[in-house]
Amino acid sequence: TPFEGLSIVPGIRMDPLILLGQPNMFAIDPRIAARYSPRADLRFKGALGLFSGFPTPLEYLDAFGTPELTPEMGIQSSGGFEVDLPFDLTLDTLGYFNWYRDLVVFNTVGTPSAFDVATGGFDPNDLEDVPIYINGGQGAAYGLEVMLRRAYGEHLWGWVSYTLQRSVRRETPEDDWRLYDFDRTHLLTLVGVKDLAKGWRLGGRFRYASGALYTPAVGRSYNVDSGSYSPLYGEIN
Repeated sequence: TPFEGLSIVPGIRMDPLILLGQPNMFAIDPRIAARYSPRADLRFKGALGLFSGFPTPLEYLDAFGTPELTPEMGIQSSGGFEVDLPFDLTLDTLGYFNWYRDLVVFNTVGTPSAFDVATGGFDPNDLEDVPIYINGGQGAAYGLEVMLRRAYGEHLWGWVSYTLQRSVRRETPEDDWRLYDFDRTHLLTLVGVKDLAKGWRLGGRFRYASGALYTPAVGRSYNVDSGSYSPLYGEIN
């Protein structure tokens, strides 16, 4: 580049999905990454790209799902900096925001309720033209990562990192946002390695992640035919 210390790396990824007897899919994902180092101990970095994911066979194959599905799409962006500190330490920070669209979700529009199925209040022929899955979901993930690491040296090296993040999704644009099932707001990781004598090393790792999400059961309903209870769930996650 004409600017000293600046590097720009563009790229593109192309993926086909070809299955006999099924509609073919093709994804083209352009991406770009850049780094700028105004001085030897300071580096800025950023990246922007399009990422695609194909539906699973259960969602895509005609025998189980919806062949008309299209790839899920994500726009991922990140930016941050690295700075060298005394004692062979480096501080690395990175903020990111990712947006997801066309997520594959179960189609609840036009499908019968459990009550209709139990009471026969629907005509199975009405379901022939109703897709089982649709590209209706949206999602987002954003956060900040901070890492302090010590480069590999003669005696002790490792890192400590902390991530504050949030990931949300909704099944349709009309739904309220909810947390992803595997969302973790806080992530703390410590890794250390100590060189010992005669080629031996002693290492350890500690990782903390905020609690796993769950959907609480707020009640129950009794099925007279089976003589059993079914849970009634509250707000998701």
